[in-house]
Amino acid sequence: MSTLFVDTINEKTSGNGVAIPGHVVQYQGLASWGSTKAQSSSSWTNAETVSITPKFSNSKILFCFNFMSRLRGTASNEQRGGWRVIRSTDNFSTSTTVFNTVDSVETQHIGQSHTEFDTMMMVSGIDEPGVATEVKYRIQGKIHSSNTTWIEFIPSTFGGQVFCMEIAQ
Repeated sequence: MSTLFVDTINEKTSGNGVAIPGHVVQYQGLASWGSTKAQSSSSWTNAETVSITPKFSNSKILFCFNFMSRLRGTASNEQRGGWRVIRSTDNFSTSTTVFNTVDSVETQHIGQSHTEFDTMMMVSGIDEPGVATEVKYRIQGKIHSSNTTWIEFIPSTFGGQVFCMEIAQ
């Protein structure tokens, strides 16, 4: 067995890319974000979007929305709300749901005598968009009960991370 020691690896053809299966090719993240309140039970409300342009069309994309979330509603009544992530390659004129809480399944639920519930949420997954052009991931919120006033995507000043990573195949 031999050991290879190098200080630099240069591509033979510039821009061709070096893909080592299972390794992170690139990282794209948001440094900060603001607050978004979803107050509708009939449609999804857009919160934040993170974009990445894969270098390889067969790469997998790890997306992660890790954020503080607040559910607010009427005390002593069941409050329900949820989050989903959609993907688009054309600025959201069309989109594909890649993580969905579905209307009947909640990512947040409170049934106690409180009017508000805060928690750290993580909505993440692995996607295979199959393109080497810009891909956008957007998180959306929706309330699921009449006793719920809103579900909130709380600003980055309260902590969290929003990012995508391209994983070479």
